Amino acid sequence: MKKVTWLGLCVFLVAVMLLASCTSATTTTQTSTPASTTTIPPGGEIVLTVTEGSKVNNFSLMDLQALPSITGNGGYMSQSGTITGPFSYQGVALTDLLGTVGGISEGDNVVFTSSDKYTQTLSYDQITNGNFNYYDTTGNPSTPKTMPTLTLIYSENGTLLGNTDGPVELGMLSPQNILTDGSLWAKMVTTITVTSDTSDHVSSTSPSTITTAATLSTTTTSASSSPAIESTIHSVVQVWIIDPSTGSKNFEALGVPVGDGTTILTIIDYEDYKPADGDIEVTTQNNETILASIQAIDARTGATLLKLDSGSLPPVPTRDPSTLKTNEPLIVWAQINSDPVPEPTNVIGGPDTSPNSVPLYFGVGLPNGVYSGGITQGAVVTDRNGKVLGLEGVYNYRLVILLGPIGRIPPIISIDNAAELLSPFANLQPWANGPYLFTSNVVGNYIGSYDENGSAYPILANAITQVLNELGASLSTSDLPQNFLSYTWSNAIPQTSDGHLLTTIFPRPVNLCNTAGTVLAQAKWVGIQWDRNNGNPSRVVYGSTAYTVDGSFEIIGDTSILENVLHGH
Repeated sequence: MKKVTWLGLCVFLVAVMLLASCTSATTTTQTSTPASTTTIPPGGEIVLTVTEGSKVNNFSLMDLQALPSITGNGGYMSQSGTITGPFSYQGVALTDLLGTVGGISEGDNVVFTSSDKYTQTLSYDQITNGNFNYYDTTGNPSTPKTMPTLTLIYSENGTLLGNTDGPVELGMLSPQNILTDGSLWAKMVTTITVTSDTSDHVSSTSPSTITTAATLSTTTTSASSSPAIESTIHSVVQVWIIDPSTGSKNFEALGVPVGDGTTILTIIDYEDYKPADGDIEVTTQNNETILASIQAIDARTGATLLKLDSGSLPPVPTRDPSTLKTNEPLIVWAQINSDPVPEPTNVIGGPDTSPNSVPLYFGVGLPNGVYSGGITQGAVVTDRNGKVLGLEGVYNYRLVILLGPIGRIPPIISIDNAAELLSPFANLQPWANGPYLFTSNVVGNYIGSYDENGSAYPILANAITQVLNELGASLSTSDLPQNFLSYTWSNAIPQTSDGHLLTTIFPRPVNLCNTAGTVLAQAKWVGIQWDRNNGNPSRVVYGSTAYTVDGSFEIIGDTSILENVLHGH
């Protein structure tokens, strides 16, 4: 499937937004490898080597296609329940390839090695008797009518495998629509080696583990894996917010240790959360829990620097996203649905939204079509060498109306940009406690443009601050609903026609002041409304809880600066 272009429609948005997660336990992905990434090796180029002791057989792609072929359906289900396929594949039966070096005997194992050094080991019993887990297309356990065939696949839906999966991939094919565990499949297989090891189950080099306070889980994947990647992913932590009234914990995001290891970069959704709302807890993969506090915030993106109350963790290696090559393979390590285990998803990297979007954001496309599984904020994006490039932002806002995106991941927060929070001057920046989200019915050059939002942010933040510091008398709110969102938007269309309106929310409460500098109130969010009908005064509507109206003050100051910024002047 070719990469689908960005179809998102956002209205005056500074923060990165991600596609809302699927809430079902099982998600189906109907995808295939894009033709644009398919490179057919020259006829004589070796793509697969089969070895048993001193017996070695090399195969080009043409050699494999000349062998008796297997055609059937295949697909798999991840540990979290995400389903890929089934699709129609063609390839060579594993037993036929093993037969070229004398076959296998009881007690033998077969090791599959991929071009990225990922390894997969199957036992004699598994290969000869098909002792695997099988599922129907809904993910329920199933017993095949005929035993599926382990196959070295070279074609999917009639098209040769692309570089992200092939030229050769290990999979399980059947005349029926049967699924197996995702851990069975191995991409980019280059060598098959018969050994006499004594393992009796599937094993593979996998990206280590991540835990919650209650469980320790391991994910095994056919995505790229290497010692460097394992080291990086082993350093990933979970960030939890503790409800002070109940003591319960809510998962917020993944995070990565940076700097000297006493700080964690993560993503926090500040639409409802205020730093005073509850303690933050970090959980490591050794099941260690450490309290942490917010040290710095980038309100443009939700990127947050946490300071551990005690101890330190191994910092992750990072890479400047501006060095990405177009269509460079990347991996997103994410929480899938409610599963505490981060799972890898292959993506195509490169700053393909706009070169100007780096360093604040960068974009990636999906080689496998529509992104499924419900990626949570803070998902860690790495290259194939385990270097962290960025973190996924928050993807589900109530204030911002978002249509799409389809077939791609929205912009990712650059790790280099987020690391600016390590600066001792981070809290002096205009984005340290500036507006977090915006919507406006003023047509301007910000609408739908992440790039311009980032560059013009200080000017806009200052214009809003000026308005909030030049307020007058309290005004009635009798014309407003208690929930300001029902006044602001309906199906992406502004409800109000009473002048111009900009609604924004802040990570921390902000002061609303009169011209003498006296604090009139504190607000989590504000609605700035001017040029109203029938001579009604310009006003600031505000609340201490997201979008609940607490009151209103007249705007005494000049709103022309704010309007000019919105119009791009």
